[in-house]
Amino acid sequence: MPDVISQLEQIVRDVSGVASDLDPEADLVGRRLIKSVMLLEIISQIEETWDLEVTAQDVYAGHFVSLRAMAEFIQSRS
Repeated sequence: MPDVISQLEQIVRDVSGVASDLDPEADLVGRRLIKSVMLLEIISQIEETWDLEVTAQDVYAGHFVSLRAMAEFIQSRS
């Protein structure tokens, strides 16, 4: 999972412009590191990178709150 988290961190940093390292447990939306439009771009990149389909229900279920939650979601779908 560390490799997936590293890839996700790079995606989030590219989309959000955050230069510092990200805590895998941090609430990215709650801490206002990413906004809703950015989240859509992150999800799009996740779908493309891991060949997944993300539904609105997946987003509402909290799978995109943190890097760790995203990684666990990706691994559950792989």
